Amino acid sequence: MRYELLFQAKVPGAPYDDAGVTKSLGERGVVPGAYGMGDWKLSHGVVEVGPVKESGLTVATVIKVPFSEKTELVREVVREALAMAQANELQLVDPQLQAGLTLASEANVADSFLRAAAYAGQYGGVGEAVGVAFGTTEDEGMPASTKLLLGIVAFVVSLMVALRLF
Repeated sequence: MRYELLFQAKVPGAPYDDAGVTKSLGERGVVPGAYGMGDWKLSHGVVEVGPVKESGLTVATVIKVPFSEKTELVREVVREALAMAQANELQLVDPQLQAGLTLASEANVADSFLRAAAYAGQYGGVGEAVGVAFGTTEDEGMPASTKLLLGIVAFVVSLMVALRLF
């Protein structure tokens, strides 16, 4: 499971030309591998990119962002992908938000990313997202093991006191 963003034609139903995106990705070091998917290395991590095909035609280019408890990578992807979309006269779409994106959308995408990561960690078994699902809580008093040990000591002391009284 990954968080997905799509390059699509600006006008719904218009043919999608992926040549510009493919060229832009190539300039950024992306080499298509199996099934046309390639790795895009960014400063905060690596994402997968590749064509989305329907009936043998490319209808979009997908960016797959791995889940984590940090939003730096998805924010960087949004900024970089928006620049590429603008240069190629395409739109960047977030299917989870069901909307085209702008730079002002970055915070909304980050929030949606964290919600999806929490769900993936809790219900999808995605190891990278487990920290988001269950969170890292602040220390709230003593650890459970210390409380258990103190409980056992208190029980033994009270038992000894009770046996001496009888």
